[in-house]
Amino acid sequence: MIQLLFANILEISLTASAVILAVYALSPILEQKYMAKWFYYIWLLIAIRLLIPIPFALPDAPIQISPERIFEESASLQSTSLPGILIGEVVQPEKPANSASNISLLQLGSIIWIVGAFAFSIYHMLQYFCFRLCLKIMLI
Repeated sequence: MIQLLFANILEISLTASAVILAVYALSPILEQKYMAKWFYYIWLLIAIRLLIPIPFALPDAPIQISPERIFEESASLQSTSLPGILIGEVVQPEKPANSASNISLLQLGSIIWIVGAFAFSIYHMLQYFCFRLCLKIMLI
């Protein structure tokens, strides 16, 4: 569950980053044609997209690529070989004795993301309470 949320946020962040770079690159050209109001709307849409971690996908995308299909095709290419040519000999690494300590990159990334989000929230809550305390002291 958390890995799916992290993967969605990662995908949304990467696509939004590409859009942000495109807006920055095109802004000198677009500033001559459009008013500042349109840039406000563009940045508002980007901010909303980053705040809502729901992936939007087309029901019938023109190009559909599934990771399982790519792995199946690469495995079938590795298992077949032409006469006299060896293609993709696979060497299996030794598995450690304790398989419970294996953690995927996605799990590690989601754990780091959750810890970072928690630490960020705690830090800003503490800053807010310190600010309120300073205001109360100044008003007395």
